[in-house]
Amino acid sequence: LKFNPLKIFATIYTDIFRNTPLLVQFFFIYFGLVQVGIDLTFENILGEDRALERAYGSAVVALGLNSGAYQTEIIRSGIQAIPAGQMEAGRSIGLTYLQSMRFVILPQAIRIVIPPLGNEFINLVLNSSLASAIGYSELTRQGKLIIGITFRTFWTWSLVLIFYFAITYTLSNIL
Repeated sequence: LKFNPLKIFATIYTDIFRNTPLLVQFFFIYFGLVQVGIDLTFENILGEDRALERAYGSAVVALGLNSGAYQTEIIRSGIQAIPAGQMEAGRSIGLTYLQSMRFVILPQAIRIVIPPLGNEFINLVLNSSLASAIGYSELTRQGKLIIGITFRTFWTWSLVLIFYFAITYTLSNIL
């Protein structure tokens, strides 16, 4: 057995982000990382005048890490779905391992992974509603604020529901 640190890191990363609730990940990233000095406003990179709101930076990081873990597994399973004989065929005509992956395996795997990646993209849009829990002002939070002003719960949540439906229905038809 060969020791492969990248494989170990990828396994730990995907296991943590696929086996913990996204809401807890939002809380950990927003409330926890700041306690250990990790700044998600990206002020050092973007500059003081272009720094992100902490809730926005945390939401982007949480959604990115969570969705990345699922996308990693989708792509891995797509590659593994290609028969081993395809790699052997590429190697037998003189291609290196990377060339075989690039010209033989990946073009076939892409066809397999497009539908589940589309579903993951739609889930990403829907899961963004959880960012309201850390104070990021996205569609769900705007709905809560409107209800606080108008007290029209049914109509406000109906509109939020219609907006999410329109976004995801459009995306699913495009994909």
